[in-house]
Amino acid sequence: DSNPHLIRFYQAIQNREITPIIVKQYLIEEGQRLLETNGSHYYVIRERFNETGNPLDFLFLSRSCFNGMMRFNKKGGFNVPFCKKPNRFAQALITKIVNQVQAVSSIIEQGDYEFRCQDFTVTLSELEPNDFVYVDPPYIGRHVDYFDSWSEDEEIILRNGLFNSNSSFVLSTWLSNKYRTNDYVFSIWKDCYVATKEHFYHVGGKESNRNAVYEAILSNVRLRDSISNSEMKERVLMGHL
Repeated sequence: DSNPHLIRFYQAIQNREITPIIVKQYLIEEGQRLLETNGSHYYVIRERFNETGNPLDFLFLSRSCFNGMMRFNKKGGFNVPFCKKPNRFAQALITKIVNQVQAVSSIIEQGDYEFRCQDFTVTLSELEPNDFVYVDPPYIGRHVDYFDSWSEDEEIILRNGLFNSNSSFVLSTWLSNKYRTNDYVFSIWKDCYVATKEHFYHVGGKESNRNAVYEAILSNVRLRDSISNSEMKERVLMGHL
């Protein structure tokens, strides 16, 4: 991933710098401070995180920021505001987060995983024909401010790199919503099979901006429920999704 904080978080779980017990104690303490300060402690954590990159602070911010957004400014600083819920870390949420960390930790312990923060072109250069690759780039054609930007040129580089690697791959992107269609699915990715799933996004400052969208799963191998690109294009044009 291009986000060093995300990679650092998983590495911290892997080396047991972060454990379920540590997470529970941390969230109880910081959640109480958040409540006592009527939410202003969020900005103390955000400032501290932008100085130190502490993975526990990263977890705190991702669970208490506005709509769970992941957004950074041009200097790499996390800049999402508070969700305005001082009692955000109630016992039920803390238990849920601890259980999630436990589940991830158990999976990591059972396998040989390597977490890297590197440019996607480097990863593409390392692919071998027998690899199976899952790719989840920023959604082209939509507002992206994840950790870096994403352009049409990068989408083309990604497409060419995947096909030239001779690896089997699956890629996530968006297909359409009630306003528009992702035409890149039918141009850059026209040689892929396509499957869809409807998803509702809760991110948006206004409720009117939170809409259902059809997600697209693109692949160079035919998967269950996938159809050819030309068939999908016809369905979209006919409004038969």
